[in-house]
Amino acid sequence: MNSVRFTPVQVEAIIAVE
Repeated sequence: MNSVRFTPVQVEAIIAVE
């Protein structure tokens, strides 16, 4: 899991899932 390469878009997607 490359959390370092996470983009704001991906972060928002993860937050939406949580």
